Order: sequence, then structure tokens, then C-alpha cells
Amino acid sequence: MGKIAPEIIETHWDAIIVGTGIGGAVAGYDWSQAGKKVLFIEKGPGATVGSDSLPIWKDSILNTQTNKTFHPFLGEGIGGSSRLYGMVMERLESCDLIDNGGAWPLPLNEWERFFVGIENLFQVHFDIVPGGFSPLIESLKSKGVNPLPLKLASRICDKCEYCQSRICEKSCKVDAWSGPLSVALKCTNTKLLTNCKVQTILHNKYLVTGVKIDSDGEVQTLSAKNIFLAAGALSTPFLLNRSSSIFYPQGLGVRSGQLGRNLMRHFVDLYVLKWPQSQGLSAYKSLGINDFYVDPKDGNKLGIFQSFGSLPLPHYVISELKEQLPILKFIPGSKYLLNYFIKSIFSNPIMASIIEDPPEFENGLDLVSENQLRLNYKISTKGRRRIDRSREIGQQIFSPFLKRILPEAENNTRLAHVCGTCRMGTDPETSVVDLLGRLHEMENLFITDSSVFPSSTGKNPSLIIAANALRIAESARSKNNDDRLQRLVGSHYRRH
Repeated sequence: MGKIAPEIIETHWDAIIVGTGIGGAVAGYDWSQAGKKVLFIEKGPGATVGSDSLPIWKDSILNTQTNKTFHPFLGEGIGGSSRLYGMVMERLESCDLIDNGGAWPLPLNEWERFFVGIENLFQVHFDIVPGGFSPLIESLKSKGVNPLPLKLASRICDKCEYCQSRICEKSCKVDAWSGPLSVALKCTNTKLLTNCKVQTILHNKYLVTGVKIDSDGEVQTLSAKNIFLAAGALSTPFLLNRSSSIFYPQGLGVRSGQLGRNLMRHFVDLYVLKWPQSQGLSAYKSLGINDFYVDPKDGNKLGIFQSFGSLPLPHYVISELKEQLPILKFIPGSKYLLNYFIKSIFSNPIMASIIEDPPEFENGLDLVSENQLRLNYKISTKGRRRIDRSREIGQQIFSPFLKRILPEAENNTRLAHVCGTCRMGTDPETSVVDLLGRLHEMENLFITDSSVFPSSTGKNPSLIIAANALRIAESARSKNNDDRLQRLVGSHYRRH
């Protein structure tokens, strides 16, 4: 019966999870621990790869601003982008949960148990800031700024290398794979398919019934009582769009016209710092500054500053530069010059801004072909003000150690924190999913990745993705939801 085990094809799964990043791993973990039959489906590879060969996106994106294609630095494989993340997991604040072009459910106090549950699952703790940062810390405090250690998802180990933008080889990093997914797969009721693409979601008028998959050329249909989409904010909307039928000729989730719209990405600038004995501190992902999350000058939201950590390996950076500046390919010795330039700059500590990007309907994605997306994105007036104000603050607080600013906020290819393309809300006319992450027109189809974000916030998205996935997964398997589904299924069959 082909390469896929017969038991996987024949099982009627309680839940099929599409994507094994943080949102998918947490949702599947929750259901597996409740004794449910869970199947994870991952488009990318499953085999362990070395740190010099990263499992990153193969498909290209056309940036309409430059009319050039690029490959976003996103994970594709077991654990998704979390295999490459910097481990920072930080909680939202009360101001994040106020209606801001969308609606986050629950006040901050009701998120507490989800935050705690995820922090325990990912072993989140405050990092220890090395003594070498003392000159910077003392300078910041003299200006009334209060830097704090970052909270990282990692196991305590000797000589942690932080491993941002690379695979962790010491098992320090707790990501979607080494955390919830590995635990889930220890259950006999849980299975995993890798190198397997979900072609379409199968459904009738009221319910999803399964998925059609392609696993190395073997096409099969798998059935499930519930489906969780967690393929990421770039891929999830187009899986819905591809899932057309006689009931929904244009695909699922398209009724509101919001599918693929409201794309947000964080604005990130890099501040290269230098002081005596600062060499050797560049990799540390240790320090955060939250004083300007809400601008004390005018009360508007901005974001944070934090240690940037390490770059991807030089050959990935050089490849990206040559992709953006094709002329470099024709300059003799450019590889060696670029390598020297990168190492000289990034041998010193770098602080990065993470600035909230407001939702704009005009910003979004279109599907050009099966393997290429088109990005239509323009920084809004509000976003422009936030970038300018953040740079003003950064130059003030990081002097006299600031050596240069690497302005990346305007770079549309920076999509590591992309979100918002299947926005969450109460009104089916202005959102794709409801506040429980459920597609408005399907009772048993849920989305647990960052595509449901109604606002980008000014924080690293890892914790809120995980906490929201846990909240949605718990709700989806609750007794009330089961009763509602039974009534709906019953009425559906009575009508037919």
C-alpha cells in the first residue's frame, strides 16, 4: 500500500495537525496527553540535520516593492522555525489585549494559566547576564533605563551557545521538536508523517472530514474528526484557498475577503555596540529593555530592545546578500570580503529593536504559482512613526557605545515574525476564525499558528503562539464543543 503505513491510512484520527512548529506541536501535545489519536503532518524533512545545513524554506516569495524574489529565513521541517529561534519567550502586556484592529480574547489575568503551562513545558527561565555586559547596563541605568534578563526556553547546560539561527547540538534549546512534539510522540496514539504535503482539506458544507496528501508522489486521503492548521502565516491561508469544493468554490475562509490580508511583521533594526572587553559577547541572547514598550513621550505603543544574538552561518548571510544585490556575484573575491565584513561587525554585541507593526488590510499575500507567493506590503504611516521614534530612542540610550545602526525595519524580506493573515475576531465579515481559533464556516477546523493574530504586539511571538494554541486545543476538545459537534453532525445527516 505504498510508503505510508496502512495503520495511518486506515485510522480515523481524532485530530490531524498540519505543521509541527510551535502552534502545531502544542495543540497536538495537548490532545495526545488527553488520550486522543493524533497525526502530525510535516511538509519538510524529519531527519536530524547538522548545524551547517539548515532546514529552511525552499519556496520563493516575490516582493512587489522591489520586483525581486527572495527566500525567507524560516524553518521547514520538524519543529518549524522554532528549530532556528532565539528561545526568547515573553508574556504579553495588558495594553496588547486592547482592541487594535482586531480582538485578542481574554484579559491578561485569564491568560496566566496558559502562560504558566507553556513556560513549564518549554522550561522557560531568566537567563544569566554575563558580567561583561556591566558597562552597558551601568550606562543604561544612568539614563533611567532598567535592562532585565531575557526569559529563554532552554535547559541549563554548560557553555550554552544560544544557537539562534542554527540547530542546537547540545540539547539546550527547547523548541517545538525537543519539547512538546517529542513528548507527544511517546504516546502510542500519536504518529508523524514528514516530507508530506497536504494538498487540500476535505469537507462537506458544515464539517472538515480529512485531508488529501502527497508523500513523495504517493497520494492518499486521510480522515479525521478535527483538523488543526499550523503551517505558518505564509502557508496556512493558501492551504485554505486551495481547498475548494462545490460548497465553497473559491476555497475555505474566503467569505470575509480577509484571507491572506492584514499581514504584519515586526520592524527590526540592529544597534552594533562596542566597549572595552565587549568582544566575545555577540552570541549572548541575555538582555532586554522594556521601558519603551509604551512610549513615555506620547503613550503610543512601540516595542522592545533586546540582545540580538548570533547571525545565521556566514554562507547563508552571503547568499542572501548576493540574492538582494546580484552585482556581488560578478565582483572577484566578494565572498571573502563579505565574510570579513560580517565577522568584523558581528563580533561585538548587538541590540535589536522589535517594533509593533499595525494591521493594514492592503498588506498581504497572493499565490502566484504552486511554489511562489507574492508579497504586497507597505509600511503604514503609523508604522513609520514607530520606526522613527524607536531609532531616536535607540541612539539616545545606547550612546556612547553605539558604533553603527543597521536599519532593517524597511526590509520586507524580514518575515521571521510574520502574522495576521487569518485574523481572529468575533465578526465573520471582518475575520477568518472566531475567538476559539475555529474557521467561521467549519465547526471542526482550527488554526493555531501566528496567522490568527489580530495584532503583532511588540514582543517575540513564541510564547503567545504556544499559549494561544494551548487555549484553542483545550477548548476544541472540551465537552461543550463535542456536544455542539454531535448536534451539528446529527442535524446535517437529518437534512440529507
